Amino acid sequence: MWDSINLYAMVIAPNIEWAQDMGLTDSWDLPWNPKRKIYFLKVIHQLRCLDLICKADDPPMPSLELVNAVGGGQVLKCKNFDKLVAWAKHPDRDACYKRGNDYQPPLHSIDRYDLRPPGSEHFPIMSQYYKDRGYYVHSSE
Repeated sequence: MWDSINLYAMVIAPNIEWAQDMGLTDSWDLPWNPKRKIYFLKVIHQLRCLDLICKADDPPMPSLELVNAVGGGQVLKCKNFDKLVAWAKHPDRDACYKRGNDYQPPLHSIDRYDLRPPGSEHFPIMSQYYKDRGYYVHSSE
């Protein structure tokens, strides 16, 4: 089960207008397009960091007299995780992000955003960035 979770959907890169319409605070630019901003989806970030014994979140939360409610009146609701991943990976938001792992972290932060497929609008910009630095860019799907 754990291996089937798409952790690459953790980062989205919507356009600035959408982020503003949603009331999101400003974030950093997508490296290949300054008209898109980088945001993390909290649930996928939490799954990646699932280490509750070592990093337990211990601030006390108030108890409410509601069923299935926790803290500040926030009612919990189950979400369809597959739909969330599909939403995050849509071309309008996909940051083409890869996390790597704890044993092989990327050399540079920008390397996390190099999963652009050859047909994407950002592939030429990304390819040029790496070619200028002497890297080979694999261009087949």
